[in-house]
Amino acid sequence: MLLKDSISGIRLFSERVVSEKADYIKPILKDIRDLYGPPLAVIRDMGKGIAKAVDNVFEGAVVIICHFHFLRALGNRLFKYYHDKFRKNVDKTGVKGKLKELRRNAKTRLKTVRDPFAAEILNELVGILDDVLTASGEGLGYPFDLSKLRFYERCLKAEKRVEKLVERCINAWNRVAIAYDVLNILKRLHKSSYRLAKYAEILQEREVWFKKARQALRWKNGPIPLSTKVRWSDGELKAARKGIDSFLEEISLNRKEEKVLKGKGSHLLRAFTTIEQMFTENIERLLAPNVEVQTPKGKRVIKLERTNNGVEQDFRAIRRHGRRLKGNKDVEDLVQKEGVGLLLLLNMEIEEYVKTVYGSWDVMGKRFAEVKEESLAAADKIFDGSNR
Repeated sequence: MLLKDSISGIRLFSERVVSEKADYIKPILKDIRDLYGPPLAVIRDMGKGIAKAVDNVFEGAVVIICHFHFLRALGNRLFKYYHDKFRKNVDKTGVKGKLKELRRNAKTRLKTVRDPFAAEILNELVGILDDVLTASGEGLGYPFDLSKLRFYERCLKAEKRVEKLVERCINAWNRVAIAYDVLNILKRLHKSSYRLAKYAEILQEREVWFKKARQALRWKNGPIPLSTKVRWSDGELKAARKGIDSFLEEISLNRKEEKVLKGKGSHLLRAFTTIEQMFTENIERLLAPNVEVQTPKGKRVIKLERTNNGVEQDFRAIRRHGRRLKGNKDVEDLVQKEGVGLLLLLNMEIEEYVKTVYGSWDVMGKRFAEVKEESLAAADKIFDGSNR
């Protein structure tokens, strides 16, 4: 677990925890409070244990729920039940693996084929299969990327294109067998189960409202840089509240229409309830006010971050460092063993930290030579996870 000052960027505290239950988080937050005093504000994710611990230890502090984690939790609640069933049904067909095999066969056949018509069909077929099998999305994973649903949609489009290739083969009295094989495999998707198409339709309908929810929170639909940091002025906060209010009004109107059209069993009615409930319960912490502080030069408003992406970036940084050290991607053992120290070591990139703690880089050797034996013994305990 890492705690970080988002104003200076300094990592204040890092420690291994057994789990994110409140009982394990509270002692860490109490240490932070005792060391530095109560915070101006806290940015946290949607974890229940962290939420409980923060409210208990930092009572009265401004609390912001990370917008990215909020949207991820909302998306998971909207999609999980149907997405799990849809994914299992798609996997059961074995379509993806078979299409990869047929693409390899088509490429191999292209190397030896002499018939110009067959070569043209095979070239187009490989292009279609490349389109189907090339992953697309925002790079953020589920629920922002519904990769199985996108694959299913690409397959349906590809089926129509392959049908035209087969028609050309029939009209030319020239049977390119692989084209027929590909068409039969693609047809498995809607022949395998009528539920598959139904689950896809439900996910598509819910995705429309998930995208609207993102827009209401002023997050664009489309690729989001992993370095995204959101800071809003008071005017932007006011605009965001107005946008969310308008969105919830739209939800309310559509709920009434759904009741009339489809009755209370509609999956969209349940989706609307989920969206409305999550926004209503968390809106004050999504749109918590910026903090005003008194400085020697007068009052200053600190525009608070609306995501805890700064912390997430640090975890990515030490994994990248681990990959450089080991030369491969198998770094989790290293991160679990030395992650606490690696996270704090990132402070050495901050000039203010180096100046405050050591004086300057020039005296670093001298300062480290003065480290006491008991301090080294305490540092060793980081490796077995017992260092407070």
